[in-house]
Amino acid sequence: MNPSSFYTIGKDHTVCEDYARTGILNRYDGEIPFAIVCDGCSSSPNTDLGARFLALSFQEELQRYGSRLYKDPSPVFRTSERYVSPILDKHCLDATLWGTFISKGTFWILGQGDGGYLTRMRDTGEVHIHLFDFDVNAPPYFSYLLEPQRAKAYQEQTGNGSYTETTWLLMEECSEIVGTKKKVICDFSPWVDNPEFMVAKMFSQEMYDLVMVFSDGVQSFHDLNDPSREIDVVSEILEEFLKIKNYNGEFMVRRINRFLKDCAKRNWVHADDLGVAALYAPERGELP
Repeated sequence: MNPSSFYTIGKDHTVCEDYARTGILNRYDGEIPFAIVCDGCSSSPNTDLGARFLALSFQEELQRYGSRLYKDPSPVFRTSERYVSPILDKHCLDATLWGTFISKGTFWILGQGDGGYLTRMRDTGEVHIHLFDFDVNAPPYFSYLLEPQRAKAYQEQTGNGSYTETTWLLMEECSEIVGTKKKVICDFSPWVDNPEFMVAKMFSQEMYDLVMVFSDGVQSFHDLNDPSREIDVVSEILEEFLKIKNYNGEFMVRRINRFLKDCAKRNWVHADDLGVAALYAPERGELP
């Protein structure tokens, strides 16, 4: 079992507000490898720190609740509030959260906000990619639930908000990649009283060997030689992330550092901060 993560500042930023964290927790019911990416909102203060607090809170509550955490994210944002309340405004917790972990032979993916995840099937190598984009570029951060007036203001300003989920299926024999878009309208009212993760998925370790979560920075690459050209997030970015030669140690650090060096040679840059975290399971787990 091997987790690995990478994060770096974007060209348009002076402070990196993405944060990625991995590790392995020891619980009474077994080990839990985990990988987390948080992306702080650029228009809110100190979200570089808030992203770290949110990731640490997810880790702390995963240690406490294990896979039961998927039922209710409240312990995560309540713990993050405890971290920041003595020194920082709660607005610093305006950050997205994407986490994955393995518990009892199952990959779990929990997500809130822009960004996304991919999964790879163990036997066929099929890769399923999911990207989430909020229409007003303002996802419902968990931090809004700490202050009722902010939750109400968000609801009034966005009309509850909506996002687009785009999915891709990558197969070795496919020469063309087609994304399928699905529009989702958020009903914010019940979420305020009964919080839940926007995305809560589970996949058998028997059938899957790799899960990766990432911030929306994967969609911010552009070519300085040809600014009008749109760099394809799947074929030119995420597929490159998957070209991992071995999964020992910090495999994502090695892979993305090499990819960014290639980008520099092509005069490609990513405007937004970039955060990626992955879990690789070399062996089949027991069926849940």
